[in-house]
Amino acid sequence: MLFAKRYNQGLFELMKDKSTYFLGEDVQDPYGGAFKISHGLSSAYPLRVLSMPMSEQSFVGFGIGLALSGARVLVEIMFSDFLTLTADQLINHAAKFHKLYDLSIPLVIRTPSGGYRGYGATHSQSLEKLFFGIPGLDVWAPNILSDPIILLEECLKSGTPTVFIENKLDYQREMIEGEYKNLLEIQFSPLLSTIRIPSMIPQISLVTYGGMVQGALDLMYQLFMEEEIVCEVIVCQCLSPLPSSLQTEVHSPRILIIEEGHQDFGWASEVAFCFRTTKDVKRIGAKMDVIGASLMQEQSVLPQWDDIEKRIKGWVLS
Repeated sequence: MLFAKRYNQGLFELMKDKSTYFLGEDVQDPYGGAFKISHGLSSAYPLRVLSMPMSEQSFVGFGIGLALSGARVLVEIMFSDFLTLTADQLINHAAKFHKLYDLSIPLVIRTPSGGYRGYGATHSQSLEKLFFGIPGLDVWAPNILSDPIILLEECLKSGTPTVFIENKLDYQREMIEGEYKNLLEIQFSPLLSTIRIPSMIPQISLVTYGGMVQGALDLMYQLFMEEEIVCEVIVCQCLSPLPSSLQTEVHSPRILIIEEGHQDFGWASEVAFCFRTTKDVKRIGAKMDVIGASLMQEQSVLPQWDDIEKRIKGWVLS
């Protein structure tokens, strides 16, 4: 099943709870959101699926107020690039109310992120690192291994305001469950997932999240079939705070951390710090440049899987 279809179906399940509200720009039918995740939802629940004016700060603030009044609130930001417009409400209001006054704020800000689609400099970014390490604010990222509805339920039940980063490319990818190409064993938990080749000792661990999971799985399979390089893939669903179990899940001497966001001062740096004394650690992410709209410009900035493959071969086989 396509990730987007499962997501859409799951939202209907979530909305059965009469305390759940869904807010965002153009989320009502017939449009159903920029990526159609909410298609049909407003027809089924017209009083609780609300299209908002073009002011992200205002309707995130409205969502915070709803959550404080006891509602469960899902807010859609049309592109994650516009999360910058919500920073004051999330960091200085929602997170502070939650921590200072010990209030439950079941609020999830969900938003499509990432590039590789030629959308240009202000619609292709991965800006989730701007929200890492904020007390009282969590950051999660679903992927094709994880049922997004299970993760949304976890976030809402926690009562901690959450930024929920969804990769645009994942919407049209097939969900993967149980195993991959009859070779790789997948174990899922809400915080993180692991993918391994059964009964094989991994030579390198690929740690990643979100839209980079598909490429990591494909590369893991390819490296084993062509070069007999044994990888394991560790996928974080909860990005901030980092899952405490992350360190115990890595079973190889080498770690390559892969993220789509700009490499400097990013998520990979924090993960690498966890293993600084015990493992040989490297990272790869987007180059420190603006993401252009043309294919050539995108490729010059965003991580490319051919480059990652060469890096792994050079590292493991040297």
